[in-house]
Amino acid sequence: MFHTIKHGVGREACASILLMLAYRTYFDDDGDSRNLPDRLSRAFQMFKLWCLSEHKVSSLKNFTRANLHFTKAAAFPFLGGKGADVTLVLMFLDFFLQLAQRNPRDDHDKYVLSAMHKLVQGTLNFLGVMHSHDLWLPHGCAGYMMKQGLCALRAYSFCGRVALEQDRKRLFCMRPKFHYWAHTIFEMKGSYESSHPQTLSPAIFNCEMNEDFIGKVSRISRHVSPRLTILRTLQRYGVAFQARLRRMNAQKRKR
Repeated sequence: MFHTIKHGVGREACASILLMLAYRTYFDDDGDSRNLPDRLSRAFQMFKLWCLSEHKVSSLKNFTRANLHFTKAAAFPFLGGKGADVTLVLMFLDFFLQLAQRNPRDDHDKYVLSAMHKLVQGTLNFLGVMHSHDLWLPHGCAGYMMKQGLCALRAYSFCGRVALEQDRKRLFCMRPKFHYWAHTIFEMKGSYESSHPQTLSPAIFNCEMNEDFIGKVSRISRHVSPRLTILRTLQRYGVAFQARLRRMNAQKRKR
């Protein structure tokens, strides 16, 4: 699910929503420049301010054409960075889109703003239930999670059509990962409609913790001799594990 949502539909939704809002002047104020790089820079300043107010930390340094992969060579944009950055940008967009809906630039914008907000909220709610529950989901929680996922997919499709027909922009790409997420949701839908008391959570296919572990080990392996990579990596990992265990035991004794 990590590569399907956070490194899939989620990061493409983040980039596409940021660009659509920029093109529709939602990051502009009186006297501001109208070129896309400046609009994206102002969007990042808003994101940075939101992170400070919410006590969040992101590895992103700016919103640019490069890290949104929105160049002439690229067919569709997607947000670069870590999976955690995708979640933070979605949370920021949830906040920003609520403000934008109160004061739309144009009367016709309220429909697409609402769709973008449903896309963001549906994705966050789907992930929230997945990460906050055990392996087996109760019937009501599975239904809520399934409905939020369906809402997100439908909103994504609607936003892509609006971007192409009204803005003439290639946004909200329909990649295979959209199809993978749809399969997961419809499997949950079948279980929910069959009134099963519990449904297997898609978190069983999640790999975030595994990737985090491998990332830490790989950083150790890059600082040892290439001739003895396996041995030296295991030795250093063992030393680090023992040091961590001693610190944890010392903390317990203090309590």
